[in-house]
Amino acid sequence: MSLPLLTLLLATLLPNARSQENLLANPSFEQGGKNPKDWDKGQPVPGVEYLLDDATAAEGKKSLALKKTVERYFPIASWNQTIAHDGQARKVHFGALVKAAEARKALLDVSFEDEQGEWKHGWAAYIGAQETSAPAVSHDWSWYSGVVAVPAGTRKLTFGLQIYGPGTVWFDRALATFVDGGTPASEPLASVPRPASAWGELPAAGNPAATPADDVRVLGGEPLQRY
Repeated sequence: MSLPLLTLLLATLLPNARSQENLLANPSFEQGGKNPKDWDKGQPVPGVEYLLDDATAAEGKKSLALKKTVERYFPIASWNQTIAHDGQARKVHFGALVKAAEARKALLDVSFEDEQGEWKHGWAAYIGAQETSAPAVSHDWSWYSGVVAVPAGTRKLTFGLQIYGPGTVWFDRALATFVDGGTPASEPLASVPRPASAWGELPAAGNPAATPADDVRVLGGEPLQRY
């Protein structure tokens, strides 16, 4: 039996199988030359550089980065990946390893488009300050994630690695998985900055909550709600 057929069979027989898979292609951005395979640049934004950085990575050799040098928050710059949705899942967990240098506001965002082309969005996690008056943040690789409700009628999901304010953010090992109905959608969460070397076994598809117990809080007893 071929691997794709076996995967389809498991997804049919085991309702939880689809929630164990990383929905994102090329999640560590190792594939592709000057442009990362399966990821698209957002609109050109004055003062913003879209970077595929082959000198900075949490693992492997590459990461995606956004560098903003102008003192304003709009328009938004974003690396994006869009996937089709069959309308079944009601919640999605989206996370990534993030490194920040003097970053004021960056986000992990999920957008939802229905059959009429109408769209909504939800923020999974903040990186850096939420308010323009707050100080910028700098830290080594840290895990950020959150759970976002998927609106009824959604036919496409777009996962965005975004920057609003000035500063630089790098992204690596992105992860998106559908989660069951027992996990509540959350307010956007920010992680406690921790060096990548301190994480041990980092979150992975099928086990997004795998982190050391120290310095990590769990919201409402739900293991996916971590910061």
